[in-house]
Amino acid sequence: MMAHGMQSIDGHSQIYKLPISDTSETSFPARKSLPNPKKPSWAKGSNARFNFTVHAYVTPDLEAAADMEMKRISEEHAKGHVKDTHVHKDGCCGSDGKNSREDKLKERTSVIESMIDQLKGAAPAKKSTQPAAAKTEPPSDAPPTKSTANQRPLRKKIGSSMDTNAPGVPYFELRIGLGFSVPMLEKCIKTMMPGDRARFLCMPEECDGYAQLEGLLRQEQENRQLIARGLPPIRTSGCCANGALTNPSALATQRDLLILSGAPLELEIDFIDVLEPGGFMKEVWEMNAVEKYEEAPRRRTEGTELHRRGDYEGACEKYARALMLLESLSLSPAVTDMQRQMTKDREALDREVKRRVGERKRFERAGRSVPDEFSVEAVDAYVKETESRLKGEDFGSNQGIDPKFVVESMHAVRLNYAACKLKLREFSTVIIQCTEVLKHDPGSVKALFRRAQAYRKVGRDLDLAQADLNTLRDQFVKRGVDEMQPEFVELKKEEKELEVKLREARAKEKKMFSNMFA
Repeated sequence: MMAHGMQSIDGHSQIYKLPISDTSETSFPARKSLPNPKKPSWAKGSNARFNFTVHAYVTPDLEAAADMEMKRISEEHAKGHVKDTHVHKDGCCGSDGKNSREDKLKERTSVIESMIDQLKGAAPAKKSTQPAAAKTEPPSDAPPTKSTANQRPLRKKIGSSMDTNAPGVPYFELRIGLGFSVPMLEKCIKTMMPGDRARFLCMPEECDGYAQLEGLLRQEQENRQLIARGLPPIRTSGCCANGALTNPSALATQRDLLILSGAPLELEIDFIDVLEPGGFMKEVWEMNAVEKYEEAPRRRTEGTELHRRGDYEGACEKYARALMLLESLSLSPAVTDMQRQMTKDREALDREVKRRVGERKRFERAGRSVPDEFSVEAVDAYVKETESRLKGEDFGSNQGIDPKFVVESMHAVRLNYAACKLKLREFSTVIIQCTEVLKHDPGSVKALFRRAQAYRKVGRDLDLAQADLNTLRDQFVKRGVDEMQPEFVELKKEEKELEVKLREARAKEKKMFSNMFA
């Protein structure tokens, strides 16, 4: 299909390509061109790496409609209607019907030609001599505007991947052939060679999913900033830009996404390279259970080696990767089934112990001789034997995955990760990771000790540090740990340092109160 002298990228879609020959024409920074780039095979699962900038061609009626929607949402928040009141209408979320899209495209014929002229640097298109389409009545809630075909659109920048990429990741990544939610990106990138830069004009019906993607990228960026400041991330609900705007915190940053419904987009792409499947590290969501199970121990070993060499930041990266893999595995059926079975076995053991103890007491009250199976020694032996059997039991490993190994490894990685974060003085992370371990293993010596250290160094929760050290001391005494053992020596050293902090805190508190009542 042709549009004012421009060829559709595949002959039938509503996407038109304009190569960029001069680096001065692009918004991307200058870089060296690739010598003799190889044509990609575009195998399913390939990883395309690129940056993109998006502009929208917006008419006044779209601006007015967005303002009305903003006003409606603001009024609902002012009234306390905080639930998601977003209703899907034609043109919302990219869900226009086929006829609706065709009508909109016909209505914008002269607008589209004008935009293509701007992209090509050609003279403005002549006014269409075709008879005007029959006038249709606008919806009752739409603002009174002139026909869109008579309005010259404004070119507005909506977003750039360079503004929202995660720190240390200078590009956007797209897995080819996996059903990405913004099809136009994959369609465009497949027309390019690594190292190319090009500009595309995408008609409204090709722009499905972009508003959601841009809203998500902005939210992720804001959450990274919040987390860096020690604040909780924002959780939003909603399936589209309009849905995201039902959250008051998003009103300021996502307002411009409301104008995208029905607006053509200009997409500028800087294609860096493409990696074949197997040539890059997969995201956790792309991996199956066996892949996660095989990679996690490797990352843990790499982290331990970096930790031993004193590279705590490098070790944290490896441990974080291992932890993501193990956490994902822990939610798999193999592990959850094991946990359910362990709970059932534990409950069965408790019931049997209670029954035997009850029988022993019944015989004792009756003044009768207690059978050997109900004696204290026999019950204790039964408990030890059963617990030993449960620890060594195979709960039905799936695909060669040992669920117990997953759980044990996850706790070990958390403790190693916490140790590195303690060295890096990121105490909040230490507390979070150690607390997770203690939920499943309340007697973990390393978790109690490292969490107590973190509490002390933060300086606010000294009473919690004291509680952890007291629990640790009680455990050592109960287990008969000699006070000359290294772990007991470390405990006493930490207790002395905590006592210094407590004295300083009490003195500061005393001085503050004396000044208040002086």
